[in-house]
Amino acid sequence: MLNMGKARQLMELYVGHDVSPELARELMNIKLREFCDRSRLLEAYAELSSVASTAEYELPLDCLHVKRVHYDDYKAGKITASDRDILEGID
Repeated sequence: MLNMGKARQLMELYVGHDVSPELARELMNIKLREFCDRSRLLEAYAELSSVASTAEYELPLDCLHVKRVHYDDYKAGKITASDRDILEGID
């Protein structure tokens, strides 16, 4: 992950070049998303509906982290990578 100094260096590569506004916005959005990901500055709330016999769900595109999961007033606990492997049947 790039830090702010490296992000500035990346932007400096384009100084003096013909950069479209779209490319400049895309570069800034990438760096801003990385900053928000690291700092966890932004929080949002989302609800997903469950469907019988469905084990996996798509998260919203703007989801960076899942802080907690509640299902029928039950707070689901975190699982480790080894727990996940057991659930998926990986030895």
